[in-house]
Amino acid sequence: MTTTFPVHPDDVAMLMKIRRYLVGYRVCNDWSQPDLSMRINGTKGAAYDLEHSTRWAWRFSKLQAWAAAFDLRIKVRLIFDHDFGLEQRVEEHPEVAPFLALARTTEPWQKWQRIALTSMMKVARTEQGMNTTELAERLGVTRKAVSDWEALSDEVLLSGVLHRARALGGRLHIELEGI
Repeated sequence: MTTTFPVHPDDVAMLMKIRRYLVGYRVCNDWSQPDLSMRINGTKGAAYDLEHSTRWAWRFSKLQAWAAAFDLRIKVRLIFDHDFGLEQRVEEHPEVAPFLALARTTEPWQKWQRIALTSMMKVARTEQGMNTTELAERLGVTRKAVSDWEALSDEVLLSGVLHRARALGGRLHIELEGI
């Protein structure tokens, strides 16, 4: 069973902005939702789900595919307002930096980006001296669930990763960029 977490209002605003841009790209390209869906994953309903969902229960990979259909890329940053150095320590950490480099230069960049995101969350937790039990308590899940998420999975649920960033005292900044 996949757990959908509540999404912070600031994160909802960010996701709504991304969704508006992507819907605008679809309309400007004169594509129907089924046309876009076929480009995303070969089904007829993918674009409808992305354009109308209010639960943000998307897989991060689906958001990446939606952007890639327009030759765009999702750019993700883990931001900590209370500890400005933490962002840099996380991005330069030996468990994260290689995946970020691969995500910038190597196909399939989307998979490397998802693995980098998972690694960033784990490193942010350890850099703050937090163990998996503490994070699990903040999230309301089991320690095993946290360990499973940190096992370099590339199947990232958007609501979960946004919620984890908040539980770590940070936030994810997600935006579109051209390739």
